[in-house]
Amino acid sequence: MKKIITGLLFTLLFVNNSYARFQTLQEADIKYDFYNRDLVIHKDGTHESIVEYQITLLREQARGFAAKFPIMYNSDSTSVDIIEAKSTLKGKEYPVESSMIEDKEVQNNAQGFDNTKQISISFPKPEVGATIYLKYKMHTKKVPLKNKFFSGYYFGTDGYWEKSNVTINSAIALQMQINDPYKKLSVKKEAIKNKPNYFYKAQITLEKPVIIRTINEARSSVLNNKHLTYISVVS
Repeated sequence: MKKIITGLLFTLLFVNNSYARFQTLQEADIKYDFYNRDLVIHKDGTHESIVEYQITLLREQARGFAAKFPIMYNSDSTSVDIIEAKSTLKGKEYPVESSMIEDKEVQNNAQGFDNTKQISISFPKPEVGATIYLKYKMHTKKVPLKNKFFSGYYFGTDGYWEKSNVTINSAIALQMQINDPYKKLSVKKEAIKNKPNYFYKAQITLEKPVIIRTINEARSSVLNNKHLTYISVVS
């Protein structure tokens, strides 16, 4: 019986992937017109990012996404400042007012864990065909390991990504792992003399659109990491 149950679980989790395929632009709920991140890393491992993106709402399902757009962060170590937020519909801009932004602790946070908070932005006019624009600064002033840095950046996992640019300027020598199974990325690094596998500066550009969301797949199925487009950076 145990072998039968194990076999059934394997079928549910993995076999369905053979029938799944990635969404197309016509099937996507949202389209990232662009997503840019400018990352600066200091010697002690603290860092800040300027994040800027614009998203077009393609289908009705995207309206709820824009009506309460989330930004999660750990308030014990990180601060988030909204620089600009607005919607555009039929050529007219609608700025996000301060009353449309909430910053609250996440409920049911387990005792002893980090203080996770969520910023929720209610973009005006969340209609199909509208675009939402957001620019914010995220400053991490406390890190788990001093003088160390590690992070990962994924492309196309939450919608159709048309363009993206990530720049990294670091005071710490870094290494990068690139997983680009569909040849979507262009990566330029300034190698450190006598340490060719390390760098201080890098630029990662999404040169071709990508979407890594599947259809015709069971909710419980697992997408192998090798199918994702991402980079990971570690000191």
